[in-house]
Amino acid sequence: MANPTPGAWSEVCLVTLWDGTTTMEIASWLRPADLIQSGDREVTFEPSLAGGRIDLHEPEEDTEITIEGRFIGIGDTDDTSPDGMVSHFYDGTDSSAPYSVDNYFAAAVRKTFNIWILWSDDSTVASGTGAIVSGANAMRARCVAARFVSCKQSFSDGKQLWTLKFRIPARTKSGAKTITWESTDGTAAMTSLGTLTST
Repeated sequence: MANPTPGAWSEVCLVTLWDGTTTMEIASWLRPADLIQSGDREVTFEPSLAGGRIDLHEPEEDTEITIEGRFIGIGDTDDTSPDGMVSHFYDGTDSSAPYSVDNYFAAAVRKTFNIWILWSDDSTVASGTGAIVSGANAMRARCVAARFVSCKQSFSDGKQLWTLKFRIPARTKSGAKTITWESTDGTAAMTSLGTLTST
């Protein structure tokens, strides 16, 4: 992807989604946005009778990924580069044009998504899950068990814009991790990733 400013990273990155069946590359439809808002790990302090304070750890909050996209369709559910995400939001099944999806589908099951976001100056990598060669810089977020919770359209500036939001719990129901960050500074390679059920 050959990001030109590895010292600070620019708006250029790769975004890969996996819905349990299809691996989708969607960066070409996206514009720079908030991306990852990591969940806070709050603590409160309770007075003790000795005049001190006891720190009480709050559970880690959900992480949110917000993406803004200039999509022109509702999306093909088995396309590796879909032109929209509405069909995925409503758990549609159409895989050939013309596409149609309703907001209520009796047999729909809300899917979980894996999301990979990769910044790199490696000119050979073309996917958020791709390997990084030794000598290149990279930073990647790996997220699993994400739920697609918001898919909003606006036309306020005379251009269609979709804002997508995914919510990721700090842990799965069984306590498995859901988010991993990794990077390399040019001294070591990073391996490619499969469509894993955990990070």
